[in-house]
Amino acid sequence: MENFATEPIGGMENYMNFGEVLQTKRKSMGLTQEDLADKLFVSSKTISNWETNKTTPDIDNVRFKDNISTLFYML
Repeated sequence: MENFATEPIGGMENYMNFGEVLQTKRKSMGLTQEDLADKLFVSSKTISNWETNKTTPDIDNVRFKDNISTLFYML
């Protein structure tokens, strides 16, 4: 029986998860976790948790969607 899980499928080995993308964008903008937290109206601990993929943002939160969209669009 073949083991199909031994090789990456369709280049998935190069994807970035939300935490990696958030941290990369934050750093490229020259923001600390606290700076970003202030802009998104969350705590710096929340930013840390998102960047380490311990938790994920509530994407149903309208204020979060507006603010994160604006920040990422600025790049």
